[in-house]
Amino acid sequence: MVIRAELKKIFRPIPTVIFALITAVQLWSYHTLYTAYESSLDYIEAAAEFTKLYGTEITPEKRLEAESLNMTEGTDFILKNYDLKTYYRYGTFINSMENSTEVSMSLHKQTKTSLDSGVYVMQAGYNEKEAERFYEVLNETPFDLSLEFHVLIPSLVSLAALMSIITIFILCAPLLTRDNLTKATFIQYHSKRGRKTLQSQLSAILITAFLVTVTHLTAAGVYMFGFFNLTPFLDNLLVSGGLGGNIWFKGTIAQYLICVTALTFLLTVGFAFLVFLISKASDNYIGLLLTGIIFTSAFAFFTQLALSETFSFSAFNLLYQKIRIPYIEIYFCILIFTSAIPFLVYVFKKYKSCDIV
Repeated sequence: MVIRAELKKIFRPIPTVIFALITAVQLWSYHTLYTAYESSLDYIEAAAEFTKLYGTEITPEKRLEAESLNMTEGTDFILKNYDLKTYYRYGTFINSMENSTEVSMSLHKQTKTSLDSGVYVMQAGYNEKEAERFYEVLNETPFDLSLEFHVLIPSLVSLAALMSIITIFILCAPLLTRDNLTKATFIQYHSKRGRKTLQSQLSAILITAFLVTVTHLTAAGVYMFGFFNLTPFLDNLLVSGGLGGNIWFKGTIAQYLICVTALTFLLTVGFAFLVFLISKASDNYIGLLLTGIIFTSAFAFFTQLALSETFSFSAFNLLYQKIRIPYIEIYFCILIFTSAIPFLVYVFKKYKSCDIV
């Protein structure tokens, strides 16, 4: 009953409307992203159909056999032997070949030569372990129909996490500050269950964080599974030969989704802990707002670091580039999640030990 009362204080009409508006902004942003990927929808639809009919992989031997042929022969070979399965993978390549065969052949040869000679790896600045992983994806990982979901999924999830953080602060931050202003904490402290009020408020904030995160991840899921038709590809590898070579993750798309979802919850629940502490420490709304802007902005930055290029060692993954530890995002999110716990323990011990005169 106490937790329910605290939840009612959180989900007041105006903050709830703001929550709905933030979700609408998120959906609009996804629509913009969807428009950017719209040209790929035919490929996605075809790839989904091919995956159902022919499975998810093309062996390295067959791929090398196709690549050993020249451009025109290679296209005929692919169409003849793979029932259009590989045609999807070479779709853009074949289209460009139809427009300018000589340019496409030259570009293909230059790219292949650059990779074989190690020039690309040198230019990318990969260390030995990174180069080994890059060539593993390029030469050993079989082609499948995973598309560029290793790029699309972090884009959708990182925005969902960002919107969750903003919403959690707007909904939850005023909760304890309001009690501080009205001296409600001291009044509650004299009641039978008054000394459990703080636990109830923390529980209400954590429940809110969970519900908010689920809502925004669901919005991301609508676009993943509704518009981009991710379902047929869940058993595919996240990366395939020649695609996503600068990522450490070796599992399937379904496993990758579970990982980034878990990281998102670690970040949003960790932020909920922080909001609880900020709200408890604030005696007025102006101080709460100023402190909240600083911490929310910092947390938004941390979220983008952890989720925008998850498990990648590309130059765009700033978190990895600074530390160079594979899967650094997992350690980073756990650190963020646990960093507020000692302060929570201190606040609860101090609250329980204080006396009302």
